Parts: sequence; structure tokens; C-alpha cells
Amino acid sequence: MNEENIQTVKKWTQLSQELAITKIAQACGLTECRRTNTPIDCSVSIRKTTDEDKPPSEEWSYPSVLGGVLYVAGLTRPDIAYAANILTQYLKRPNDVHCQTLKRLVKYLWTTKHVALRYNSGSQNPFRLTAASDASFGDCEDTKRSTLGWCQWLGDKPNGLISWGSRIGKNVALSTTESEVQAALELLKDILWTRDFLSEIGYRQTGSTRIYEDNNGCIGQAAATKGLRRARHYLIALAALNEACQAGDVHMYRIDSDDNVADFFTKGLGGQKHSKFGSESLGYDLSFLYSSRKSQNPTQKEGEHSSALLLSQKEGEQSYLPKPQHEGEQTSKICCIPDREILPKARASPKEIKERNHLSEKEGELKIPPQVDDNEESMKIHYLSLAEKYAEQGNESKFNMYFKLAKFVGHRPKS
Repeated sequence: MNEENIQTVKKWTQLSQELAITKIAQACGLTECRRTNTPIDCSVSIRKTTDEDKPPSEEWSYPSVLGGVLYVAGLTRPDIAYAANILTQYLKRPNDVHCQTLKRLVKYLWTTKHVALRYNSGSQNPFRLTAASDASFGDCEDTKRSTLGWCQWLGDKPNGLISWGSRIGKNVALSTTESEVQAALELLKDILWTRDFLSEIGYRQTGSTRIYEDNNGCIGQAAATKGLRRARHYLIALAALNEACQAGDVHMYRIDSDDNVADFFTKGLGGQKHSKFGSESLGYDLSFLYSSRKSQNPTQKEGEHSSALLLSQKEGEQSYLPKPQHEGEQTSKICCIPDREILPKARASPKEIKERNHLSEKEGELKIPPQVDDNEESMKIHYLSLAEKYAEQGNESKFNMYFKLAKFVGHRPKS
């Protein structure tokens, strides 16, 4: 595949599709979009198009762009598998909500185009096959079917997946346990094939494959120890799972939902959960998506330092990071710059600004100390320190005032 770039380093091997993502973003005209931290908005309800829905207004083709996204999601980007799976259900008649959701997904891909599927060395039992499955019960707005998710990796802990899947169940599940069994059955098909493949290339699995599961009812039914009467309407499907457990091919292992990486493929996650499960799925650290303003620029690759523009989580604001300093040098202050013109047309001199600030006698307002040196550099540093103080306190008006004063230092009005 021309779009894939395979890199081999001493401690890890990674596969990236940066070129394919660039072509998708160019097709949508989103190469200059704002940063997006998640592939899908959890608050948006996605359902079948009705006559009242607004038709799409984009010039690009919805099926064509989604086809490119699916190509990337199936090969190197498990972090977008759920979002891509949801959008495939509306290929026949997409509306404006579907197109906007797809645009958000492409924006996320463009923001993280440097991210790759990475396989690290040094883990325990590096050739032991492990898996996990999960389901989101009845979450489809149109059919009330459940979303099934599963994945496999080599080693005890997920650190770069070798296979994954996310799709809607073939029929409506009547309970959460039934939906979990449906997901475990889909995973079982992948496990049996992967075990045979590993045996053919010389890595035969001597023990059963562990399946991480967060539903006690599913674990009991898989071991044929409890809940079989409630499963009487899907006994034949459950028999395949029972047979695999009794034959020693797989065994179920209880895990908490917050630690189950398969939860990543059943619903849209935000905040730290997306970063956590995304890092485990890709083997690539995604913590930069939710790091503070003092962290490195997410558009840069690992090991690079940033002196460029970094979008903050507050809409309409941008932050600047200083260049890395050598040991022993003082680092400059980090300030938040509003996304509007911060300098007025008429620029005052530093002396006028200082006199203007000393006229402020309002109660509770911090005045500029008279002992501040008239030197322009020291005044600028002083204003920046005050701006940083009010930024930490959340006082936006005071922050804007002192930051503007810092920008005025050294400027003279035109004669």
C-alpha cells in the first residue's frame, strides 16, 4: 500500500497513514481546520434521515470521504473505529448532521495525522494472545440494536492492537447479557483464526486465550454455570462459546468497565477515557490531546519542541509556548492571547501607561508598585507576571488589561 509508511526503530515498530489522511483532509478542504480532540461528539444524536432534516450542503461526496476514513480505520487507527462504524449506517441518505459528524472525524484525523499504530517491545509474554469484548446495550436510535466491540493484542496488557472490530448486532438483544454474548461470539471467531495463524508461523498458543469481560452474566453463561434459562432463545449461539471454553481455547476473565479497552469500540468517549483507551489501542501516547497549555504542540511529532501556536480548550483563545531554554537560562512567561486584535490603534508611551495605572483608586484593584524600574524590559516582565497571576485566578478582565500593558511597552505613537 502506497499510503503506508512502515518505520522500524530499536524499541518499537509503527505503521502510519499520514499521506492517506492528508488526501482525505484535502478532499474535504479541512487542511486549515481548528484542532479537534475527539473523533465524535457524544452529545449529538445520530439517527436515520427524515423529511424534516436539513440536506447536506457540502460539495464533497459523503460515501467517497467515508470510504477513505474506513480504509484508515481498518488498518492503523482503531481510535476512530466506532465513529466510522456509526456513519456507515447512513450511506444511503445522509443529512447535514451526518456530514457534520464526518467533518469532525476528518478534523480529528488531521489533528492526529502523525499518530501511528505502534508495537512496543519489552512487554511480558510478548507472544501470548489476549482479547477483550464489550457491548453497548440498545444504543441504536433507529433499530434499538446493540453496538458490539472487540479487540486482540499480544502480551498481557494492551499496547498496540493486532485486530479490532465495531459494528451493530445482527438482531435486537433482550438484555445486556445477551448483547455481551453477541460481542463475545464475534470475538471468538477472530480468536480461533488468530490462534491457527500464530501456530502456522511458529507461535503456537499453549494455553487458552484470555477474554476480558465486564459482565458477570456473560461470564456465567459462557462457562455454562448460571443464567442458562434466560438464554433459552439463543442457546445455539451460546453453545459455540460454551464449546470453546470447555475445549480450552478461551476463558473469560472479569475486569472493571473502566479498564476494559473494548469499551472504546462501543461508544464515543471524551476526556481522559479517550486518551487512555486510545493510547492502549494504538500503543502511542495520546495524552497530548488533553495536556495543559505548558505541554508540547500536538501537531508535532515526539521529540520535537514547539514555539508555534497552540489552540487551547477555551474557544476563541490561543496560547504561545516559549522556545526551549538551555540549562541555567530563565524561561519566559506563558500567556493566553485572545483571538482578537489586542493592540489599540493609538499606542501610548510607557510613561503615560504607568501614570494611567496609578490613577486607579478603585477598591480591590491592584495598583502597579511605584518601585518598578522604568526600564522597559523590567516593566514588561512585571506586567506579564501580573497577567499570569490573574490568568491562574480566572480573572479574564485583569488578565487582558495587564497583558495589553505588556504589549504596549516599547511602542511609541507615530508622529
